[in-house]
Amino acid sequence: TVSVLYWRPEMAARSRAIESRLERLAPALEEFYVAGIVTLDERNLVARTRLTHEYKLVARPLLAADVRRAIDFEQGLEDKIAAYTAGNKVQLKHRWAVLDRIESLFLISIPRLRDAEQRALEDDFIAFLRRTGRNDALSRYLAEKVAKFPQEPRYWCLASEWESEIGNADHAR
Repeated sequence: TVSVLYWRPEMAARSRAIESRLERLAPALEEFYVAGIVTLDERNLVARTRLTHEYKLVARPLLAADVRRAIDFEQGLEDKIAAYTAGNKVQLKHRWAVLDRIESLFLISIPRLRDAEQRALEDDFIAFLRRTGRNDALSRYLAEKVAKFPQEPRYWCLASEWESEIGNADHAR
């Protein structure tokens, strides 16, 4: 229950948005529990931790440490899933849900940080996309940055280097 004295409509809307984002992740978490990747206690811990991280990510001001904690937590869960699926021949319907969540955490957080923190997080995001083989997402992200910041040589160089790495010589030029 929320005290009537402190209730504001924007707080309720923010809470509903957070709840709906987390509800979209519930089927994947349930599948991980049924498959035996996480225990019941771990499933509940993941749900509580995600809720905590979501509220910190919509807070003003956004702290880079909160973003790092959220990404590290999801990366730990992804490592656990990867280790489990490598040892077992399990086919998971929601296998990529955690990677999608990590990508969305980066995309939500990068524009809200400034200067050195933003650049460091952006470099980590590009490294994450390369490491996980999310080629389309990386090409799309770099294309957006080149279109948004046409005078920034850093994005042109990154985009050109990436397109040449994946063998797309026409786009690399």
